[in-house]
Amino acid sequence: TYKFLSQVGDYSVSLAKKSADGQELTDEEYNNLQTLNQFCNDLLTQVLILEQAIQDGGIDLTKVQSELQTISGEDSSPSISDGFEEFEEGFSAFPTLIYDGPFSDHIMNREPAMLQGQTVIQREDARKIAAVAAGISPSELKDSNDEEGNMPSYGFTADNVDVSVTKNGGFVTYYLSYRNVEETKLTVDEGLKKAQEYLTKLGISSVKETYYEIEDHVLTVNFAHEENGVTVYTDLVKVAVAMDNGEILSFNQRGYLTNHHQRQLASPSISQEQAQQKLSRMLTVEQVQLSIIPSAGQNEVYAYEFLCSGQDGQKVLVYINAETGAEEQILILLINENGTLTI
Repeated sequence: TYKFLSQVGDYSVSLAKKSADGQELTDEEYNNLQTLNQFCNDLLTQVLILEQAIQDGGIDLTKVQSELQTISGEDSSPSISDGFEEFEEGFSAFPTLIYDGPFSDHIMNREPAMLQGQTVIQREDARKIAAVAAGISPSELKDSNDEEGNMPSYGFTADNVDVSVTKNGGFVTYYLSYRNVEETKLTVDEGLKKAQEYLTKLGISSVKETYYEIEDHVLTVNFAHEENGVTVYTDLVKVAVAMDNGEILSFNQRGYLTNHHQRQLASPSISQEQAQQKLSRMLTVEQVQLSIIPSAGQNEVYAYEFLCSGQDGQKVLVYINAETGAEEQILILLINENGTLTI
């Protein structure tokens, strides 16, 4: 039921945007709308029945809280959950919805691109990889909880350290070291250098620093893949550095493992000049580069990235689709001595 409620509005908005852009809806999309409409009517009927049961006293709301807190699973008097069980049974024929939105089924069922076709490694081999990431001996790492799902991984732990390594291919998914950092002794450049050195140690290349932030004496750096001069923001790696001694406190490349693949980047369909004409006349362009950014549905959009300044000096990033010329996204840059954030 929750999935249906999330998707029905999201899917409708996605099709409304498509129609507003002058694109024709497909027969499948029309059929999906009709099916969703029928499910909405059925759900409304069930809600009205449930509402009537409450009004008639068939469901005592004073008992609901205690029932929800009871985990024994024993039968009791009719409850709210009884009504929702009928909803759930009615969604067996609910269509799979693939579209450009955050609740699309392609996101829920997505398999990491980097893991496809990779050989499964043994736990002891993964332990050695985890030891390199943690900077300790393999014998110091104990087995921890493994991860299943779309990114099956071996888990390892040591004193104040957790590491995860994929079962397919032996990639480090994340590394965490737990300690408080009380002061800053390093410069930003020194911290950035420590982060880059750590990536080199793990064999991660072809990424470049994009944005960073310093909070509580910890420098967190975002690295994005770079391919033939194109910044690929979907292939993201994050590294956190302690600014007292340069120790790596965390590393995460789940985004990189999920999205990174060999791309065939063709020349843009529209020129930089044509794309720049889409910008507001209130903006002054300072830098331009090609990039790949994620859409709302985590699909990839090939776009020109324009770094601009407004009349008040505010820095703004504007992304213009390099294929269609459509404005895809606008981000405001918040820049201070602690780094750069986007909103």
